[in-house]
Order: sequence, then structure tokens, then C-alpha cells
Amino acid sequence: QTTVASVKNQELQFTNIYQEGGDYITKDISKVLKTSQKLAESLKFNYGVAYVPFAGTETFPVEVIGEVNPVEITESYLAEIISARVRHIFEQIKQDLDRRHVLDLPGGIVIVGGGAILPGIVELAQEVFGVHTKLYVPNQIGIRNPAFAHVISLSEFAGSLNDVHFNILLNLKLTKIYSKFSS
Repeated sequence: QTTVASVKNQELQFTNIYQEGGDYITKDISKVLKTSQKLAESLKFNYGVAYVPFAGTETFPVEVIGEVNPVEITESYLAEIISARVRHIFEQIKQDLDRRHVLDLPGGIVIVGGGAILPGIVELAQEVFGVHTKLYVPNQIGIRNPAFAHVISLSEFAGSLNDVHFNILLNLKLTKIYSKFSS
């Protein structure tokens, strides 16, 4: 899935969750190339590029279901498959942000998460959204991967809580769990 949040003056203004995300990209690769999802995930990770102009002309073999011999695929063809899905996701998000005039705010867009590691993701986002876009790469505890930005942020937040705030959050969570089971 893809999660979007808009923050203004350190306050959450808008949030939405879109069902399409990295798994959809993998499924697209699997369907178009007629290969397994496991191999499609590997292709995305090893050869994937989100912005077609950044893709090279290198070819690589892909095992196709029902074929005896692997088929040669170009990096640019794989990038077209990936870019189509990412562009579709970005365009859905852009519609929602345009409706709320969020893209008019200063600051631009910051991309985090597992899909953010695709080369060219920032350039494609800038093309679709038309605003400054950057990739957030955390640098805490030696982890430099956008896929871990959420976990690191939550850990830092939990670490900043004093005992009173932590117990309040814990009690709220337990109250929600209790009410769910007592209904």
C-alpha cells in the first residue's frame, strides 16, 4: 500500500492510504513478463528503475512460465512496466492533493518507504506532481535505507516519551483492545 500524509505547521492536515504499492509493481512485472512473483520481485530489486529515461539498454534473461528457454528483456522495458504503475499511483495521489490544494504549500514532497529505493522515483514524482521532491534516507543507528524510515521514526518517538505519556498511550491501546473484545 501507499500512505500519504500532509503536514503543515507540524500538524497533520491530510492522510490517506492507497491500496496500490510495491506488491502491485511486482504483480505487474509478473503478469507482463509471464514469470513467477518471486522472480518478478528479484527483477524489480536488481534491475528496476522507476523513471524510463534512467533505464539502460542492458538485457537480462527472464524465465517465462511455459517456455523452455529464458527470454531476454531490456532494462528499459522493465522500467516501462514499473513506471506505468508508479505513475498511476502518483496520479491518484496528485488528484487528492490537488483537491485539497496541498501541492500549493511550500516544502514539496518527501518520499520514504520500500518503494522509494527504486532509482528514478524522485524524478518521476517531480514530473507528476510538479513540485520539489526529495528522498528521505534515515541515518540513525547505521541504517541508511528509506524502507526503514517509518520504524526508525516510531522508535525515536517512543524513546522520547516519558513514563506518563507512555502509560497514557498504553492505556488507550488497552482500552481499544478491551472494548473490541467486550462488544
